Amino acid sequence: MTDRLGVLVLDENRVLATTDNCPTCRDVPVYGGDVHADAGRLALRDRTHASVAWYSLCNEMGCTDGTLLKNDTAVQCQLAIHAVDRSRAITGNQAWQGPNAVAPNTPIAKMYDVMGMSHQQAAQVETWHAAEPEKLVVMTG
Repeated sequence: MTDRLGVLVLDENRVLATTDNCPTCRDVPVYGGDVHADAGRLALRDRTHASVAWYSLCNEMGCTDGTLLKNDTAVQCQLAIHAVDRSRAITGNQAWQGPNAVAPNTPIAKMYDVMGMSHQQAAQVETWHAAEPEKLVVMTG
């Protein structure tokens, strides 16, 4: 339907933070799967959809610098996605606030092709743009 209607999709890996890789995160699942393989399967499944503009590694909770970098989680997900689809950008829907805020010029910010931000005020976006003027940003809410 999104292909037919021309709606852009941020295709999101919903299980990134788990009780295993983020024991201090609240409300995350106990998950026995393979996060990296799941990211690759997502891209394999959806790579033929014209509506998919980006692959997102995570959404808000657990989408923090430490969680994504632990055990090379983000890099391994990126490799799994690129193994089947190199045509789309990779992002993460960062909350970008609170004690686990992801700031400009951090390792995870540098890894993303496009910085994803969720529920942000104009001031936060302007701060980000001033620090990383070449980095593309996608806003979700």
